Amino acid sequence: MNNLSDLDINTLKEHNILITNELLTKLNDGYPLQYVVGDAIFYGYKYFVNENVLIPRFETEQLIEQVLNKNFKINKVLDLCSGSGVIGLTLANLTNAYVDMVEVSHEANEVCKRNIKLHHLENKINLIEQDLFKYQIEDCYDLIISNPPYLTHQDKVSPNTRFEPDMALYSDEDPIKYYKYIIDQVALLNNYKLVAFEIGEEEADDIIFYAKSKNINNISVKKDYNDKDRFIFILK
Repeated sequence: MNNLSDLDINTLKEHNILITNELLTKLNDGYPLQYVVGDAIFYGYKYFVNENVLIPRFETEQLIEQVLNKNFKINKVLDLCSGSGVIGLTLANLTNAYVDMVEVSHEANEVCKRNIKLHHLENKINLIEQDLFKYQIEDCYDLIISNPPYLTHQDKVSPNTRFEPDMALYSDEDPIKYYKYIIDQVALLNNYKLVAFEIGEEEADDIIFYAKSKNINNISVKKDYNDKDRFIFILK
């Protein structure tokens, strides 16, 4: 049985992909169309994706939108847990900023390198392959932004996420451990203008409580278009 939409079928045809019964079965089982065609659209830009990176979400587009609505000059960005690079590269495209990107996964960084080349941003991007928890944030960024792993295996998630890399989704048993580490370092910085997080919908109170315990008080929560707490912003 074929549950694909006409749009999905047209997308396959546009990419000259042979539509076989095997492929239809795979897609009907929830395998992401973006992995089949090898790209995804994010904030109007095309990015290469494969099974080593997440499919870009609409909520993350809203994170970019919220940052741009702050209307401040962005010269240098730090994108933590950068994955395929869609956040940092989109910001580089839109603001002409220089972007440092930190990602531990070698496979994800290979995807990101393709996207850097695709968008001709070799002179704007510095890709750093390192474990976030061993990375020391320098005091030189206007914007520090991150959409880190925040799910636990107890969370209810779409069954389609089973095709995406666990390390990009799950944060062991502590869903805010990445935010804590970043906040610990932000508390020591003086020159940033904005810290922007995408978060799980149940995590806002815990993250805010932790930030305030580090004397970070200029902090706010914004909802996504589904009226769920989704973004946290820290202003200097």
